[in-house]
Amino acid sequence: MVDFRHMYGAVYILENAEARRVNVGMTITDVSLRLRDVNFMWLSMKVVCQVCGMRRLAGKDGLIPQHVISGKKCPGGNELPSTTLSNCG
Repeated sequence: MVDFRHMYGAVYILENAEARRVNVGMTITDVSLRLRDVNFMWLSMKVVCQVCGMRRLAGKDGLIPQHVISGKKCPGGNELPSTTLSNCG
């Protein structure tokens, strides 16, 4: 018999009436950190890199900060974020 690892977490349902978006999910980390992360996405402060597709907090100038993917510097750093991918969580 396989003994499964039980991870206790919290299920959340978030509604942004102004943006007409809903986010449903589960987190096993601190709920306040997850709420902060979703808030950054809804406020478009967290954007998507055009090259690697990773989400990053936008810099003060609105550009993607320099970042590393799989040990290599991503060429999408210091560039504009992607506009084709959705910012919702």
